[in-house]
Amino acid sequence: MATQRGPGKRVGGAIILVLLVIAFSSFVETKESPEASVELKQNVSETTPDSTQTSTLEDEDGVWSGNMLFMTALTMTVTLAAGLGALVYSRSVLSQSKTGPIPFPHKEEKSADVLIIGAGVVGSALAHALGSQGRKVIAIERDLSEPDRIVGELMQPGGVEQMKKLGLSHCFEGIDSPETHGYAVYSTEKHVILNYAPIQTWDETNNNLSSDKSIPHGRSFHHGPFVMNLRKAASQAPNVELRQGTVTTLIENDKSVVGIEYKDDDGNVTRLHAPIVVVCDGVHSRFRKQVVSATPSATSSFCGFVLENCELPYPDRGHVVLAEPSPVLAYPISSEHVRILVDVPHPLPSSSNGDLSTYLREKTAPQLPDAIRIPFLKAVEEKTVRSMPCSRLHPEVYKKPGLVMIGDAWNMRHPLTGGGMTVGLADAVLLRDIIGKLKDIDDQGELVDLFARDFYPKRINVACSINVLAQALYNVFSSDPTSDPASVFMRDACFAYFELGGICVSGPMSLLAGTCTNAFVLIGHFFAVAFYGAYRLLFCLPWKEKVIRSFQVLRAATNIILPLLTGEHLLSFTYPIW
Repeated sequence: MATQRGPGKRVGGAIILVLLVIAFSSFVETKESPEASVELKQNVSETTPDSTQTSTLEDEDGVWSGNMLFMTALTMTVTLAAGLGALVYSRSVLSQSKTGPIPFPHKEEKSADVLIIGAGVVGSALAHALGSQGRKVIAIERDLSEPDRIVGELMQPGGVEQMKKLGLSHCFEGIDSPETHGYAVYSTEKHVILNYAPIQTWDETNNNLSSDKSIPHGRSFHHGPFVMNLRKAASQAPNVELRQGTVTTLIENDKSVVGIEYKDDDGNVTRLHAPIVVVCDGVHSRFRKQVVSATPSATSSFCGFVLENCELPYPDRGHVVLAEPSPVLAYPISSEHVRILVDVPHPLPSSSNGDLSTYLREKTAPQLPDAIRIPFLKAVEEKTVRSMPCSRLHPEVYKKPGLVMIGDAWNMRHPLTGGGMTVGLADAVLLRDIIGKLKDIDDQGELVDLFARDFYPKRINVACSINVLAQALYNVFSSDPTSDPASVFMRDACFAYFELGGICVSGPMSLLAGTCTNAFVLIGHFFAVAFYGAYRLLFCLPWKEKVIRSFQVLRAATNIILPLLTGEHLLSFTYPIW
């Protein structure tokens, strides 16, 4: 019998973590000289389109080794890793209490095994998966015509892999969907090329990591045609029916959800009953408030449009421009079109009086690479600028028998890294597997127990790393020199870290791609960037200010990542709560 780990390890890990934060905060409270000035060394990196190597950053002592830098950071954060390891490991042993049988009370009126609210990317994929599993599924979508959105058009390799697991790889065909192989990151006059890294797996025979020969790729596309392909695949799956209508009510029976009520285009009201109702109606979910107390928050919006006749410097890559005050993202969505998204902090300038166009023309355009600037300025003058809030919503544990909520309805992160579809599709794969294990689909209590045992603990591996990385990168890339100079050093350190190449690129890119879902790898690289930023500062400031600034960088890094890890439940003592 396996030994169970008690709550003592969680408390011990938490104490270690708190002490580490207190130590950081204590060091940086020293009064800072107002006369301090910073001069960061600039090393121009020239990278040609054919080059896949990054430049190295040299100091007075020679070339910094990427591997040594990473190992140094890991050594300095071993206390943090030990505490977090205890927390995560203890989560593998859940409460032995059972919910008990909750029989579905409407077996005679049962319309389907599963009702799905929303037939977007996640809803359609889930409908196809469950129908192929032999379950009877009815999906209700408010509007089954082709959607038109400015996001949800770049899928990372991890999402492509989830599509394979769901049997939906063919949905990329026939819609002019190019492959993507990494990113080009621009900072002032420099840029660095980041390639997706080979997938690494653990070799049990040799007891080490082995690399797959194949390098993963992402896919980009126009959102509308891709969703229509998914809906077509769902409707052609056995036992699946797609209906157009607006779901108005969740039907409940003694705190269990047993069905829905929806209204069709003619105003006719229909009631459907099923033992499982899945809510995945997206960002503006109508039923979120009935399930969780958390509400989405947004500090900025993506403003964008499609560029025509724009030849990206690297056509098979996403392009990230570290502009002021926040980043710009551009990537191909077909052989002829490029999507550009500008992150604009709130309050958003008005588009009706031309303030938004003026902002894009005068603030954003001068910071763009030459190849993008001209078509961008043309689009600003000729096209309507569309915007969408960059919402963040940490997943909240809930217990509502008969109901499951996944996708953006439940969990969102900044769209900078394009990880939303990867997380949503991974949720669909997990839910498919859990429903497939049900001995009696009409026993809602069994689903609750399987969720506690399988869904939450397994989901955190994928969701935590992607969600934390997305928001952490955005916080680093949108640094404000007036309010927090240390965050600017973090941004510069992040770019310089990429320039080191080797593990300093392959590690972060595996996380970004969603092919590595180890939260400790994320924590190690994040603090490696912080320590590298502190190291850079130690050689360009007087002795007094350099110590203060270095610890301010470490504090800024801690302040960024700890709230995110807490929000994603990696530091939760009671996750999941039942």
